[in-house]
Amino acid sequence: MYTAEQEFVLLMDKFRKIKPLEKAIENDLTFAEVVILDQIINLKSDVTVSNISESLNISKAAISKLVTSIEQKGYILKKEDIKDKRISHIIITPKGEEVVGKTFEHFEKMSRFISEKMGQEDLKQLVELLKKLYNVIELEKKERGKTDV
Repeated sequence: MYTAEQEFVLLMDKFRKIKPLEKAIENDLTFAEVVILDQIINLKSDVTVSNISESLNISKAAISKLVTSIEQKGYILKKEDIKDKRISHIIITPKGEEVVGKTFEHFEKMSRFISEKMGQEDLKQLVELLKKLYNVIELEKKERGKTDV
């Protein structure tokens, strides 16, 4: 008989092995890159590394690295600012828009399937528990950060 903690670790390992998101994402994009593309669409205009960094609460260095990778794959273009050469404006290409659309279409289908199989009440309960888990993990990260000085 496993403890709740042991069952949790075993279940997390099972989820890690499933990797359902990989089927939704183009072979040459990571999940993080798809999130960046989606954020570029959501920000609409005057998109810069700083704007993306601020909206996702991720460092500019990490965003810059992802943006460079996405640009090399042809999903976005960077245009240098006329007034300030240090700033590049980011524009999503039709190829980028298409991949975001396909990816989120897959996510929606997957979500509907899960909802149909689990039922709305169980799904709502799961979502609330996952939010609680996320908050606990964030709290642990903050506490660990304070002691790792």
